[in-house]
Amino acid sequence: MKNLAQKRAKHALDKVNEIIDKHANLNNKNFKSFAAGSPTIILQNGLGQALAFWASKMKVDKNGNWNNEKYVLDVIKSWFANSENPLKFIESNTDEKSFITNLINKDQAKYLEIQKETLAMFEWFKRYANAFLSEEKKKEGNED
Repeated sequence: MKNLAQKRAKHALDKVNEIIDKHANLNNKNFKSFAAGSPTIILQNGLGQALAFWASKMKVDKNGNWNNEKYVLDVIKSWFANSENPLKFIESNTDEKSFITNLINKDQAKYLEIQKETLAMFEWFKRYANAFLSEEKKKEGNED
């Protein structure tokens, strides 16, 4: 049986692998910095404010490419839609507006518990992003 830390770690690694597999367009150096700074934004402003700010900045271009804010929102939102998370409170197809609305309607104790859980999961996510998202594309056959 996995403990909660292992479940967080698995989710975070799955999301980093998804970025590697499906989103080759991502500027990894920029995203790693963005992911590393995301917990600070949450701590300084609160989870609801951070989510609202990122939602206002998120974009998906005409080719379906996401920006940093969309990735971060997806990582957080998908963790609270994951059945492995004891604080699951949304379904996987919930949009960002519904997610934020649902969050801000929680009582203060539950809201703070969700914020704390977001920060705990993000510790794993930023570590994996830093470890596995390369900052430059390696040429095929180059093992440097």
